[in-house]
Amino acid sequence: MYGYMIFHLNLCFSSIEECARGEVIDRCYSPLLDICEKTNTPIGIEFTGQTLELINDLRPDWLTRFKKLAAVGLCELIGSGQSQIIGPLVPWLLNDWNQKLGIETYLQLLEIIPKIVLTNEMSFSNSLVDLYSDHHYSAIVMDRRSLMLSLNENLIDYNKQHIELEGSNGRRLPVLWSDSIIFQKMQQFVHGAITFEDYKQTILAYGQRAGNIIPIYTNDAEVFNYRPGRFSEETLLHPEGEWNRVEKLLQNIKHIMGIQVVLPSVALSELIQHKKLTRKITTSKHPISVKKQAKYNISRWAVTGKDDTWLNTECFSIFESLANTAVGDKKIWRDLCELWASDLRTHITEKRWANALQKLESLKNKVSVKNKPITDFKADSIYSLEELASTEKIGNFSIRLDSEEVYLDVSAPGLFLRLNLRRGACIARLKFHEHRGADCIGTKPHGYFDCISLGADYYSGGIIIELPSERKRITDLQDVKPILQLGKHGNLRIISDIETEKGLIKKTITINERNPEIMLSYTFPNWEPVFGSVRVGNLTFLDQLSGAETKVSCKNGGRSKEKFSIDSTTRHDCSASTLVTATSGFGATDGIIDVSNSDIGIRVKWKPSEGYALPLLNYQKSGEESLLRLFFSLMELDDTKKSGSQLQDFSFVISPLSECSLFAPQ
Repeated sequence: MYGYMIFHLNLCFSSIEECARGEVIDRCYSPLLDICEKTNTPIGIEFTGQTLELINDLRPDWLTRFKKLAAVGLCELIGSGQSQIIGPLVPWLLNDWNQKLGIETYLQLLEIIPKIVLTNEMSFSNSLVDLYSDHHYSAIVMDRRSLMLSLNENLIDYNKQHIELEGSNGRRLPVLWSDSIIFQKMQQFVHGAITFEDYKQTILAYGQRAGNIIPIYTNDAEVFNYRPGRFSEETLLHPEGEWNRVEKLLQNIKHIMGIQVVLPSVALSELIQHKKLTRKITTSKHPISVKKQAKYNISRWAVTGKDDTWLNTECFSIFESLANTAVGDKKIWRDLCELWASDLRTHITEKRWANALQKLESLKNKVSVKNKPITDFKADSIYSLEELASTEKIGNFSIRLDSEEVYLDVSAPGLFLRLNLRRGACIARLKFHEHRGADCIGTKPHGYFDCISLGADYYSGGIIIELPSERKRITDLQDVKPILQLGKHGNLRIISDIETEKGLIKKTITINERNPEIMLSYTFPNWEPVFGSVRVGNLTFLDQLSGAETKVSCKNGGRSKEKFSIDSTTRHDCSASTLVTATSGFGATDGIIDVSNSDIGIRVKWKPSEGYALPLLNYQKSGEESLLRLFFSLMELDDTKKSGSQLQDFSFVISPLSECSLFAPQ
């Protein structure tokens, strides 16, 4: 059997203070090279350009040793990028710069261009195949078990098969497997939690099931002989010396278990001798695959952490300024890559957070990022609900209020909208005339589904805020008496104030007078920071768009959109555990999601530079009926969320599949 090892080096690890970086090199990185030399064991080492630069500043002799070992075939550089960025959550241009800058740093400091790339945090979307192909990588390192989870397939099905991952544009790259259970078993042995016999049984059983090429270790170097103090339950350092135990394990792997340890590229060469299978491995259930347990879903770097939603909004605003002005300053793009790094979005220390905020403000000043625009809506006329007749004409809009004042109907040149005033002005029906009378978004009422598990009302345009520590759930489902405003450009606004025990929610629905589209806006004036899950929009698709032929498409870090068939139960909004409130989500890195079938389609569009959100999908079937919903998450909970965050305002536009104009001045 063959085995291979890839050690991940990250001096920007979230809970490592800047002052401790030299210690990490001495306690973790130097012993790694010592073992490589002493045992003559070839290993792969992966690090970002940023980590490489830091090592060069602090311990330049380490780079000299690495280069010598690489020259004799004992070390192999595995690429990553300039910073540890979650590729499916950032725009393609930023991903492109991250790879370009990273390769430039590798070449400058090591005179090596890596051929194998490890996806940061094992976060993968199909678009990354195209990105890595653009930068001439020949293979991707990905976690085998995470992909099997995405595909709902068994590890054994991939026994002795060479897998090629297919990108959005049909390009392919072979995959070199990581395995989260196998590398954790090595960590457990080195830390003293299991015996060598326990470890041996796991490895040999893996070899029997999954073939004769074993990913012995494909994870962090900093877990050996160093503890950052992130968790109270961290194990004590083993008295034997943890790098001594790594060395002991390698000797036993070679001499007792008979496994020949080779470089990752050599293991890849062996793999590609096997039968080839080409796969697109992401699905609507898991549009973005990530590492290890369910708690490591994509929301971890999107809307949790210290204040991910705000930080991502700020990064998108800087990116928008750079992209619009076509600035090619490498230093500016490098700084933005560092601000978009995953480590700032998890267990970041207070000192490093403060430093990041200083860098953020400095970068905003350099690229002249403007403050969020203040919408200048000039109301030519204002109407209260009491002033409306049962049927009335306001500008080019026909308004009808039913006799019990439950439903407010608005007919515009290109659409019809019905709002339920007893439920926070949620959308009861929305249809666009170009869809030939078909309702696309609205409400599926209690009793619509026969099964009791779906025995609820499913509204559209609503708000759900859950605060587990307070045992509270806040929604907008109450009586409202909206104000109607007709703007100077002819657009109609319907404004509802919703009083809650936590503060006022202001919901505004703007209907375009010229184009068939509506905008939903949510603001939270005077709210204190909250600690919970916050989801707005909550669109329910009606029969024409909730069937088996429906597809969802968006960009997940690539140039092109990725298309997902809705063909199995999908619950991004469902809790992964009592501590983790979501399971997956879409990147939608240009702020657009399309939902369509062969007959009709809609576009949902927002500006991440003005208000970031993570789109979540829910799809369930009951007999011949189905439920399809889209949520916009402004906040989720997981182990990285340690304190409350200020709620961000959020707006999005719904239109037929065409460009939206409601973000223009009104």
